[in-house]
Amino acid sequence: MKYRWSIFFLGLIIGLCYVFFVCKSKNLIDFYYAITIWSIIYTACIASYEFNKRNEDSKLKYSIDLVEYFDNEYLRDVRDFTRALRDTCNDGDVAPKVLTELIENINNEETKKLKEKCGISKTENLKRSLIYLFNYWQKVYTGIKYNAVNEKYIKHHLSDVFESQYKRFEPWLKQYLSNNDKKQLEDLENLLEYFKK
Repeated sequence: MKYRWSIFFLGLIIGLCYVFFVCKSKNLIDFYYAITIWSIIYTACIASYEFNKRNEDSKLKYSIDLVEYFDNEYLRDVRDFTRALRDTCNDGDVAPKVLTELIENINNEETKKLKEKCGISKTENLKRSLIYLFNYWQKVYTGIKYNAVNEKYIKHHLSDVFESQYKRFEPWLKQYLSNNDKKQLEDLENLLEYFKK
């Protein structure tokens, strides 16, 4: 707090003036009480400010760590796959059924054509990487829900990424999570709504 001593002495002067002019007291004990009470109030205000500052700093650090975690090696397969879909193919042209079959590692004529068209060489770890990815997004949502992150920082760095990934994998995600974890699906839908605000 930049002006903490100025605030302290200003409050002290106001307290002493109150005792001297309003209460019209000339008793030394009253002045002592005024100083003591103001010191307690000031200390509580400073402690509260410092606590909030540390809390905000902690939230920002956790948010930075959370954003950096997005570069985790376990998410690499899905990031490479997403780049291949986005850069080589127009992923809007990929039928949801074919994408779901590719994620589930079902080899048929349509998935082979998609792999060739997009230059995708391996998909064995794709499903596992997607599960890690959407577990990560659930962790982001939990941080937002319980006020453990700096929301402005998270929104700035992650909203576009999440929205594009959710949109891209939504058919598979809904099919997979409706059978396995409906709570996670609900959290991810809430995160999508939050990022759209």
